[in-house]
Amino acid sequence: MRYLTAYERNQLRKWNIDLADLDKYGEMPVEYITGHVDFYQRDFFVNKNVLIPRIETEELVEKIVGVFGDLKESIQFLEVGTGSGALGISVFLELIKKGRVVEATLTDVSPDALQVAERNWQRLSQDPEDLDNVSFVEADLLNQVALDERLDFVVANLPYIPHERLNKLMPSVRDYEPMLALDGGFDGLELIKKLIKQLCERKFVGQLFLEIDDSHDKEIIQALLFSKKVEVWQDEAGKNRFAWLDFS
Repeated sequence: MRYLTAYERNQLRKWNIDLADLDKYGEMPVEYITGHVDFYQRDFFVNKNVLIPRIETEELVEKIVGVFGDLKESIQFLEVGTGSGALGISVFLELIKKGRVVEATLTDVSPDALQVAERNWQRLSQDPEDLDNVSFVEADLLNQVALDERLDFVVANLPYIPHERLNKLMPSVRDYEPMLALDGGFDGLELIKKLIKQLCERKFVGQLFLEIDDSHDKEIIQALLFSKKVEVWQDEAGKNRFAWLDFS
């Protein structure tokens, strides 16, 4: 029988999965077995069409809410590559808790992923008046997306793992999670570079929040947006994890 952490055992019991049947799932992540993941104190539905949200990404929610939670009354943001919707939905709901008026657009290139995100929004939206304030768009980065001049920030947790490292991932990740959500190309920056280029071409003047690979330092990110303000933040483990870019 495979080794299980205390968290995994608790999750399987919580969702009534018989541990005696576990062998038939191989190394499949517990979140795919149960169809659930805890993220920012909320229960999100997940399946094989979306990346499993990581606990480290909760720190990005905190940083965004820390910047915008008390900055202005009305906030509009865009999430590119929403996957399960965990990041964008959490940011929206946390800003609402701060008393902000929020509008959000969540996009993904995968229609199957968008179905998961929409399902989570229908489950987790707390006020019927907020239901229509989050829209979902099938789009490849900013293609098919109109940038409103009122847009305050863009957030994106795009694939950022360098291609050569994919085979070194744990089997539970490499063999089960969607490669579309993992493969960041040669240097892990392929889609991030494209997104920054598109934002520059659209004359975006807001802020961009990214999750990045720990090999991406400030100098690397700064080179993508010459002469603009850039910061790289570490996670609680002391690894480079997030980037903030100011386009103003």
